[in-house]
Amino acid sequence: MTDTYWRFEKRFGGRPPTRSQKFSAKHPVLIGTLVGVVMFAILLAVSLGAGNGAAYSVPVSLLGGLLLGAVLGGTCLLERRRQQKLFGDR
Repeated sequence: MTDTYWRFEKRFGGRPPTRSQKFSAKHPVLIGTLVGVVMFAILLAVSLGAGNGAAYSVPVSLLGGLLLGAVLGGTCLLERRRQQKLFGDR
């Protein structure tokens, strides 16, 4: 199954990565951190603006920011792996 995926990817998706793809593959922790902090701030502002108390808003916003940052950081790591597998270290 894995070999089939990589053959398909090489044949149909074998274009060189764009500048943004290269940047995200080189800096997955930075991207995950920035997205997590921004999401935390947005969720906190919305939650506090809705009249929820800080005891509820802060942990929920923190969890949301951590989860989204982890998902996008992991996606960047997968993009790094894809670039290394298809194009080698450039």
